Amino acid sequence: MRIHELSHRVYEGTPVFPGDSLTRIEGACSIGREGFSTSRITVSSHAGTHVETPFHFFPEGKRLDELPVDAFFGNAYVFDVRGENQVKLKHLDFALFNKAEIALFFTGHSRLFGEAAYFEDWPFLSEELVELLPPKLKIVGTDAPSVDKKNSCEIHKKLLEKGILVVENLTGLERIAEKNVKFYAIPLKISAEAFSVRAFAIEE
Repeated sequence: MRIHELSHRVYEGTPVFPGDSLTRIEGACSIGREGFSTSRITVSSHAGTHVETPFHFFPEGKRLDELPVDAFFGNAYVFDVRGENQVKLKHLDFALFNKAEIALFFTGHSRLFGEAAYFEDWPFLSEELVELLPPKLKIVGTDAPSVDKKNSCEIHKKLLEKGILVVENLTGLERIAEKNVKFYAIPLKISAEAFSVRAFAIEE
């Protein structure tokens, strides 16, 4: 059994989507002063590797704390779609996609995380793809900053309105490309539309 880390580190100034709030980690108490340390953390709910729920776009949609913990893990297949700007059905093994519980898309874009180019242009999912979603699908994940093309939210809406969670800013998918794994993206039990996760995969 091998465990694969799939999350970016969250730190002071973690790169975020343009216009989003930067992460700040400040000392509240210190070992030298109070005898112990605590921190005051200001962070966007979409900082680093994160999961999004239907409440991101739909006022009646569920938030993170309203979902059962098993909504955030399951059997996954990692599709290698490097070199494709727009991911379409023809780029996938349809038989594997059609039985997927969790579909992860390895675009290779995570190699740019931390550079300005990461948020300038990225691979995204096609509308054709999300019109033919597997019946058991519950999570879609990508190593890009969004499942949508720049300045669009349509793919988000089509996934989330069906209760399919979205995980973005994954990393390390090259180690499990074209493999079946057990995937976990567990957030805090917080009343929000999204939050950072410690994502990982278990390869048997």
